[in-house]
Amino acid sequence: MNFKDIPFELWEIKRFAGDIISIDQVRATSKESIEQITTAQDSSVITQVSSEIQVYRDEDHVAKLSPAMREVWDELRANLEDWPEGSFYTRQPYIGFRRGNKSACFIHFRKDALRVDISRGEKTEDGERASNFFDLDDYKKLAIEKSWTFRSGKTGHKYAISLKKTEDITYMLQLIEQKYKSI
Repeated sequence: MNFKDIPFELWEIKRFAGDIISIDQVRATSKESIEQITTAQDSSVITQVSSEIQVYRDEDHVAKLSPAMREVWDELRANLEDWPEGSFYTRQPYIGFRRGNKSACFIHFRKDALRVDISRGEKTEDGERASNFFDLDDYKKLAIEKSWTFRSGKTGHKYAISLKKTEDITYMLQLIEQKYKSI
């Protein structure tokens, strides 16, 4: 089954000699919707699951944008789509962009702005940084540093950057690229 809006992720796990394990996400390549194979009278498992699980699509986020911000989003997306190994994924609060299976940024949609969050990483209770902790070179000083505390006591950190004009897309791409290359 290869549908664009299947409400779960599929992973392929292979075991090799010497206790080596490979884990690969199976990504949908189809433009077909799972809704095409269900009917109103159909009481199959597919219909039941489809009615109970909300699948978020790009359109759910893009609908919030003003026409000017739609133009900004379309240009940002077009630029990011050309990056090798890059892909978009949609969740309820954002559209994420990742390299392989690691996220480079999370894009939140507002009527008059896109907020791009770039994850920095975690710190322990005593302030020790995780090995992959990320520092952004933001010479225009547009990024705002934010943090939150997990139940484990570790603190998560991110950069939040507001994008409002097409003129700022080139700089935003430079910021995202720093994280992308560090993955």
